[in-house]
Order: sequence, then C-alpha cells, then structure tokens
Amino acid sequence: MRLVAGFDVLSDMTNHRNLAVLDAADVVADEINRLIDSSPRRLIHVHQLRKASQSIGANISEGFGRGPGPERDQKLRVSRGEAEETIRHLRANHATNRISRTDYWRLRNRLVAIIRMLSSLLREDYTIESDLDDEDKRSAAGD
Repeated sequence: MRLVAGFDVLSDMTNHRNLAVLDAADVVADEINRLIDSSPRRLIHVHQLRKASQSIGANISEGFGRGPGPERDQKLRVSRGEAEETIRHLRANHATNRISRTDYWRLRNRLVAIIRMLSSLLREDYTIESDLDDEDKRSAAGD
C-alpha cells in the first residue's frame, strides 16, 4: 500500500477497482456512511448526501468500464459533479452545527483531492485550442 492524497491505496494492481481516485472515492463514501449512521444529531439532506457520495465511485467505475473516449469522460465529469454536490451537503450540515469542523474539513479536503484527480484524468486529452471559439483562434493567429 502507498499513501496518495491522504488515502491508503493498493499500488500493485492495475484494474479499475484499484485506481487511486476510485479508492479515494470509496474511502469517502464509507466515511460519510459512518458519519450519517453515528451522528447524534439528525443531519439534513441525508438521502442526497449518501446518494451523491456513493455515486462518485459508481460513476468512476462505470466510466473506466467503458474504456477511453467521450463516454468515459462524461462519467468522470458526472462523478466530479457528485463530489461537488457532496461538499455542498456537508457544508450545509457544518453550517448548522450538525457535523464537527474536523469532520467537515477532513471530508471536504478529501473530496477536493478527488475532484482534482478527476480533473487531471479529464485533462489528458485537453488542448487549449479546443476551448477557443473561431474568433479567439483568429485573434491568436494575428488576423
């Protein structure tokens, strides 16, 4: 095992189940389930929080099951959105003092690391030119 962004991950296996980002998503989902189940105070958005956190890893798995290409990238983008949604639900609970500052920041920071890992995977095929519209391309060319 090795440590990546605060997560213990298996480094000697190469299938999609052991990708660092998937391992990180699974750890966060498990932590959120434990937080929900053990919280002394009723959390808000419980169903959405649990669903969004579980969807992160599910979409990563589905994306890598499809192989490289636009379908994989779409699933990774959905996963990134689910991570953002999870942060929002955690924030709402933190703002109403339903979860501790420590729990909030630990989970938030792990989710931000997952978002960055997903963004990095999506940037593998990214080019600056693909973001430019025709007018920007002409301006860049000096026309």
